[in-house]
Amino acid sequence: MKIAVIDLGSNTFHLVIVDVNNHTYKDLIGKPLERIEIARKRLYVRIGEGSLALGYITPEAKQRALDAMIKFREMIDAYEVNEIYAVATSAMRNASNTVEIVDSIHQLTNIPVEVISGAQEAALIYKGVKAAVKIEETSLIMDIGGGSVEFIICQPNKPLWAQSFEIGAQRLVDNFHQNDPIQPENLLKLEAYLEESLQPLFQALDVYKPTRLIGSSGAFTTLVSMHRAKEQMPIVDPEITAYELPFEKLIEIYKGIRYKNHEERLQIPGLSDQRVDMIVVSTALIYFILNRSNIRKITASKYSLKVGLFFHALEKLQSSR
Repeated sequence: MKIAVIDLGSNTFHLVIVDVNNHTYKDLIGKPLERIEIARKRLYVRIGEGSLALGYITPEAKQRALDAMIKFREMIDAYEVNEIYAVATSAMRNASNTVEIVDSIHQLTNIPVEVISGAQEAALIYKGVKAAVKIEETSLIMDIGGGSVEFIICQPNKPLWAQSFEIGAQRLVDNFHQNDPIQPENLLKLEAYLEESLQPLFQALDVYKPTRLIGSSGAFTTLVSMHRAKEQMPIVDPEITAYELPFEKLIEIYKGIRYKNHEERLQIPGLSDQRVDMIVVSTALIYFILNRSNIRKITASKYSLKVGLFFHALEKLQSSR
């Protein structure tokens, strides 16, 4: 049994194809998914670029999405996949022409796409993180997408609170990083905006008092890569699904990059070209959350929504047998 999962994010589209064989959910939890993964593809489609502020997916972004899904269909056919699960998140969730985009994708590729709610997105992220990280204390999970950011407060065995906020990295770039490098007054405006937008989170933090931040997006794994490159540490081991990121090192990275321009950021070891535009606002957001929550322990999870979607699909298939 081969399962393909597709995450149509506001910034990146991900495809993972897994050969399940006779494995069950319990067999695979806590183990590197790469052991049974047979293919993966990541495409920087950026459907949110130029679309989020307008409230609809632009024709250019729509074409990039269709081109990406055609490539995914070719891979799915080549690997003779049995089941396909595809979900779309914030950019599609809030676009006025979502139905048109989803219908176009289905007509071109025969791939049905489910546009999920913020609550569903948070639930899948939690499931993905649980597969990567051994949660041993009350923790705040944070997933920074292009259109939205999901926060989940959890204990070792259960989520306590979750909410999705439409403050994703592409939205923050559009609103606060129009000049390059970002201006100090715009960073202050960004912090004021976050203070106003995240009041429900702050109330939850006061109630549950998490002591660890678990980051589950490309921003966090990028920061790990930057830290390891700077410290001349070995490259990331595919068998390791979670990394500790020292608080003081994250602050050092943030203070080192926040006023660099695009060309200067391109020269930073460990920072991929695709992350250069959003890394400043993403790290500013993480910095703000750490200061506001007084959390000083940080873990970067290798897994997030797409792995959560895989386990959701696996459970659904096995329960129907």
